[in-house]
Amino acid sequence: MVPGLGKIDEVLLLGFPTPRDPFARTLAGDADLLIVTDPKQLEFFQGISRLRIIRAHGANAIAVAMGLNRLSRATRSAIAAALPVDSISRLVFGNECPAFSVGRDKNPVLPARALEITVFRQDLALERTALAVARALGRHGGDVRLVSVADAFRLAKSQDFDLLLLRPLVWPASSAALVWASDSPYNQIGYSNPKVDAALRGGDWARALQELREDPPVAFICTPERLAVVDSRVKNPQVGPYGYLETLPDWEISE
Repeated sequence: MVPGLGKIDEVLLLGFPTPRDPFARTLAGDADLLIVTDPKQLEFFQGISRLRIIRAHGANAIAVAMGLNRLSRATRSAIAAALPVDSISRLVFGNECPAFSVGRDKNPVLPARALEITVFRQDLALERTALAVARALGRHGGDVRLVSVADAFRLAKSQDFDLLLLRPLVWPASSAALVWASDSPYNQIGYSNPKVDAALRGGDWARALQELREDPPVAFICTPERLAVVDSRVKNPQVGPYGYLETLPDWEISE
């Protein structure tokens, strides 16, 4: 970063023990920037002249990963078709998370047993989504299990779960397919489909996405915007294409 008049030359990152603490500290004036992970918090910042809300296109979706070892292809397809993604998105995020367009099946054949839903702690949006998914599945929705992030990744790698809430990359559009290549470092659940891999090698994103719809590793719910609250003295604040602070060198401070 090149120093300049009015530019930001130092950033101090603060950590807090719970997700609620950064929210409260920003409202109290102890922080100048807050990355908003819970869109329902935005209403508390409305009308506060000291702060402004900035938005950007979401890069990660809210999705329900389905255990490949526990659930067959037919069962995974039935679960993806059964979930009312519009209702789940509105219940959890209001209008702040555009839902995916999916074909619904009014009579999906779901497992007789209840499906356990796993989510990692301290991500309030994912926790609420997990509860909404359990409710939407009715008698097929089982307990919601809260685990640490480390345990969530361990479960994803071992496939020792029924349903697991994740935030897979979906933007730009090609990423929605590339994530699920057998050798992709972002393929958190070890999904492998030769037809998907062949389509990706040929650069045929549409065919890859179609194959993923027919053999789904996850059920996509919605794509939340990337949101931040920043002090009103900051000029030109924008959320970067991937990282929130990618555009920081262009930000300026009003005198």
